[in-house]
Amino acid sequence: MFYKTTTSINPEFQYFTKNRDTIFFLGAGFSADLGLPIMKDFRSASELERNLLSQEDTSIKPAVRIFLDSYRFYDDFREIVEKAKKHIKVDPDNFEDIFCVAESFLHSGMFAQKLDGGKYHMQDVYMHIGFWLWNMYKQFPPLDIRKGKTEEGRVYEDFFAFLKDKTRDRMSIVTTNYDLTCEYYMNKNRFQISYPIPKAKYKDVSICRCQNYYVNDRTSFDSVPLCKLHGSINYFENNKRFFINRELSEAGACVGGSSIPSERPALFALDALSEIRSKLKNPLGQLRNFEIGVVPPTYAKLDKREWLKYIWNGAFDLIRRAKKIVFIGYSFPVSDGFMKSMFQAAFSLRGGDDDLRIIVVDKNKSVLEKFKSDDYFGNRVEEVFEGQFVDVWRKGELRARLQSF
Repeated sequence: MFYKTTTSINPEFQYFTKNRDTIFFLGAGFSADLGLPIMKDFRSASELERNLLSQEDTSIKPAVRIFLDSYRFYDDFREIVEKAKKHIKVDPDNFEDIFCVAESFLHSGMFAQKLDGGKYHMQDVYMHIGFWLWNMYKQFPPLDIRKGKTEEGRVYEDFFAFLKDKTRDRMSIVTTNYDLTCEYYMNKNRFQISYPIPKAKYKDVSICRCQNYYVNDRTSFDSVPLCKLHGSINYFENNKRFFINRELSEAGACVGGSSIPSERPALFALDALSEIRSKLKNPLGQLRNFEIGVVPPTYAKLDKREWLKYIWNGAFDLIRRAKKIVFIGYSFPVSDGFMKSMFQAAFSLRGGDDDLRIIVVDKNKSVLEKFKSDDYFGNRVEEVFEGQFVDVWRKGELRARLQSF
């Protein structure tokens, strides 16, 4: 017996990407060299960010109050998760563990939790945890002289310039990252980018009335597909409606109390979240079910999120047809077991096609061995590069390999 289901397929996206056979699959290890925290280091990075925010003037930048409050929710809930360590393996310093536990509370009907200072609805806790995640991945260290990542930033700029020169017409990007690293450097290299979400399924939310965008609103043969499997910091949900902020700042633009240099995503401004929340309030000045459009790596992530289904469908179709896949900084973690199932399903539609080649870049030898094992891709893995992405790219061996890949 077959069940009728609603499908989230974007025919336009499938048509314009049908000749793209090279996927760059990017995990947290790809963005880590820029100073964006990997999940297991999230707590220590959060403490540093909290200390920096504490030095800001909240009268000028009201978003600071939101983030400091959200940090308190995150840290208090982390202490609740800590209690589970007595009985089962859990890492309360790893944000993905925190996020998944919070979602489990919601899906289990545990709607209230007692945190320091009172009892709170779990939906509010989940919302504030999302705000704190947003703040951590909204920042862009190469543009902040305090973070000392300008040299690493040049490596990424060079990498994307290489991709534009060598593989732009064949490439697509699939990523589990929330940040805007790809969007920033692709725009800097004058890529056209498109998400797999149909324009009719989202609305733009503007925070600085700029007229330029770093992502196209429609797919074309010239635009590089970018599928963000866990959502993105420029995605927002409010009262069952989905919004995207795609604005590229212009000279003299301001977002709240933050001035922003031109040619950057407007979302980089500290007050961006405050402005978006203000824009999405209803005529009564209320926000209804406002959430950041990022999701934890659980099996429940596709439930009731139509926009996310479009992304996964787009990625599924790209993987099904791929002839070459380059994994950078992704390890198929246990917390994201759904990902392996997606690859298994996509590859099951390839029939007898043996034309699949894989390259893997990761700093952990155990991850490289996992990819080469029969439990994963076996002899489909042609070559592996051990090391941090920035170091591997600087050495030139990966560049040379991609030239002939």
